[in-house]
Amino acid sequence: MAKIIAGTDTSEEKPPLIVIKKIKKVSGGHHGGAWKIAYADFVTAMMAFFLLMWLVSSVNKSKLEGIAEYFKQPLKILNKGGDNLAEISPKTVLQPKIDTTEREKEKEKHALPSKLDMKTVEDLRKQKELEHLQQMKGAIENMINSTPDVSKYKDQIKVDITYEGLRIQVIDNEERPMFAMSSDELEPEIKPVLRSLAPIFMEIPNKISIIGHTDGFEYNSEDTKKSNWDLSSNRANSARRELEAAGMPKDKVLRVMGYGASILLDARNPHNPKNRRISIVVMKDEVTTEAIVQNK
Repeated sequence: MAKIIAGTDTSEEKPPLIVIKKIKKVSGGHHGGAWKIAYADFVTAMMAFFLLMWLVSSVNKSKLEGIAEYFKQPLKILNKGGDNLAEISPKTVLQPKIDTTEREKEKEKHALPSKLDMKTVEDLRKQKELEHLQQMKGAIENMINSTPDVSKYKDQIKVDITYEGLRIQVIDNEERPMFAMSSDELEPEIKPVLRSLAPIFMEIPNKISIIGHTDGFEYNSEDTKKSNWDLSSNRANSARRELEAAGMPKDKVLRVMGYGASILLDARNPHNPKNRRISIVVMKDEVTTEAIVQNK
């Protein structure tokens, strides 16, 4: 709009006309673009929200924990310092803990047994072996009681479990001796006792050891070079030969030893006949391994 301002006519010349323009600013109304930008932001936010909801519903619990851990400290890697942010790769910054968690779980599945697991397995193995020895002990005791040729010697047969394994001791008796004085030849009456043990030893994988013991009497022989050590070893070998004659494989025996009079059942009376005995030990696996390793 233009206004014309006229002055007072005081002279013949007319004063110049002054034109003033006023421009009214009219808003775009419904034809402006600002609302479109706001609407686009809203739609983008909603899309991101629904995408997040879909992701949350589709991932498992462990992955959710990894994502949550990441968003708790998203810039933890930046706190370690550095000359500039360019030194930190996007992979390092943005990689969530989820992958690490999954990898650790996968490693645990395929990892070697821990020391605790191995100890548990070893304890179970020992328990099974002990149960097996106890069953064998019961079988031998039943055999002794049910076999007439053996049951009459049951007072001279002692069966127990020691650190080394299942031990069967055939103990001498003054009325029913296993050997004649200073002899390593088995008396005929005692042979059925040893022969009855052979089938039991044949059914087990364990190795056995045979040990001879004498009493405290000095070895009486024409050969002055021999002693109770020789006599006890020879008696142990006599027991071995009798077991093998009954069918026991020769490789079943790991060792044959003579202890002389060094380990007495009756230490107060070294001359007691029960100090003369043969010990047959069904060896535990670990004792067998230890004996083999020590003698290599």
